[in-house]
Amino acid sequence: WNYHSFILKSALELEENKYMKNGKFSLFCEFSEANGNEESRTVSSDDSYFTTEINNIVTLHKDLRNICSHMKYSDVGLRVENVTLPAHKTFLSARSPVFSVMFDQDMVENRSDIVDITDIEVATMKSFLEFIYTGNVIFQDGASALKLLLAAEKYQVLSLKETCAEYLIPSLSVEDVCDVIVVADKVNQKKLKKGALDYIAKHITEISNSSEWLELLKTHTELSAEIFSYIATHFELKPRKN
Repeated sequence: WNYHSFILKSALELEENKYMKNGKFSLFCEFSEANGNEESRTVSSDDSYFTTEINNIVTLHKDLRNICSHMKYSDVGLRVENVTLPAHKTFLSARSPVFSVMFDQDMVENRSDIVDITDIEVATMKSFLEFIYTGNVIFQDGASALKLLLAAEKYQVLSLKETCAEYLIPSLSVEDVCDVIVVADKVNQKKLKKGALDYIAKHITEISNSSEWLELLKTHTELSAEIFSYIATHFELKPRKN
């Protein structure tokens, strides 16, 4: 690329007039776009077309968030814990194949315009809808992310499953890794399961003393065997110090 991989902050400060405008640092780059044929185009990040595209995306995101907040012209209600959350069949169907089948067929939910959901909490469903409409979600903690992952699995929103996994992997802890690997195994989220396996293998001494680990061994025998096999194959076990 003929460019340095890193630029020191001190270098930017020394040449502030060159790189900084009004105290802000702007990164300019070029994108080459190919459509599979011989035709291609290069767009610079300071190009007016590029700026317009970015502004359009930002505006679209704001508009979708506004729809999610007010639910104007909603045509279906998701009834969760005696609370009915308004939504739009079009959005739900576009993002979830489960909802798509539900609304395409002559099912009770389609005729009544009410979907009763008994296994998901209100807070989780609100976060789920936030992602459905905007593609974004704010996680409160690992426990809420796990609940959202289960909701994503139920309605087969694969991009949300991936988002939950990306949040959970770097935030794994001795206290929650057993719960995480059980859910990851249940929903077949391979990346998250691999991350949990690696974490358990590296911290097995601390984890093996926890009540969560003992519960996992008791209630998930096949998964436990898989964990031990993974540790034996990928990591060298060190004897405990007396």
